[in-house]
Amino acid sequence: MTAKILKICLTLFVLISLSGCTREVKVPVYIDREVEVLVPQKCTLPKPKCGFNAETYTEIVANMLKCIYDYDLILKKCKGEK
Repeated sequence: MTAKILKICLTLFVLISLSGCTREVKVPVYIDREVEVLVPQKCTLPKPKCGFNAETYTEIVANMLKCIYDYDLILKKCKGEK
């Protein structure tokens, strides 16, 4: 009895495994078209003038803020923002 069940299970396994090989394989179709490739260009950064020679702490902080603002503007110009 178990030999019969084993034979049926083995036959089913072989049939199922062979049925997967009979499927038709789809071949991919390649389409040629023009593609635009953007080449990154190096941006030359001008160095802002940062003067920290001031007499008071307030003037030094104001000069630092102006320097940071100038660097921010330069970086935006390189990124293409206005």
